[in-house]
Amino acid sequence: MQSLTSRVRAAVRRSVVGIVLFAALAMSALVAAPAANAASGAHVAVGANARNCVSLSSCLMGQVAYDGSGSTYQVSDMSCWWDGVSYAGSPRWFKVYVQLTSGYVGWLFVHSSFVGNQPGVPKCGSDHI
Repeated sequence: MQSLTSRVRAAVRRSVVGIVLFAALAMSALVAAPAANAASGAHVAVGANARNCVSLSSCLMGQVAYDGSGSTYQVSDMSCWWDGVSYAGSPRWFKVYVQLTSGYVGWLFVHSSFVGNQPGVPKCGSDHI
């Protein structure tokens, strides 16, 4: 028969393992989920180029995928805007949470001409980029 001390140690060890597993699962959900301060409902055109910077000559990560949320657009969360290289007469780019045709999912910049139903979001800064 186990002593009381060894049973308590075993119970504590199981509790610690459970807490560590719970924390790991919670952290993985935070990494994958959009930011809490993001505005939802932006319509990002399927096929639009998505970039990790606001440039036309570099930073291309891929094209926005069809995900079933709209016939010609993907409903996305939007974090902020940034003025960069002009395209179609506008320098405005939005940081949106999108899925690409490669399978990548994350926060990337898409030019404003490919984003409809634009919710109000702040300018990107150190707390939004």
